Amino acid sequence: MSNARLRLITLAVAGVETLFWLYTFSYIDSHANPYGDGLEWLGAVPLTIIVLALVVPALILAVIGHWYALATKFAAALAGIALVADLVVWTQLLSEFAHRTAD
Repeated sequence: MSNARLRLITLAVAGVETLFWLYTFSYIDSHANPYGDGLEWLGAVPLTIIVLALVVPALILAVIGHWYALATKFAAALAGIALVADLVVWTQLLSEFAHRTAD
């Protein structure tokens, strides 16, 4: 796969992960207990850590990957790890909110 194509795929994956992160705020808001203590919002913390630690560096490395092929490969690896981590955390969040959607 060419460096330019890998860079575009990495930018697309990281962009979708960023949009997914933003979506989780509206999801938590719509499924949180309005009379609760607000601890449902702690579910956004691991997703925010994933974005800050993996997605943002992947975006930066993908942009500078135009000049350095190794940066593009590392950015793609970071984006892939972030995607898997998002799936694991999202599955846990869905199981936490499952009892509220059954009502």
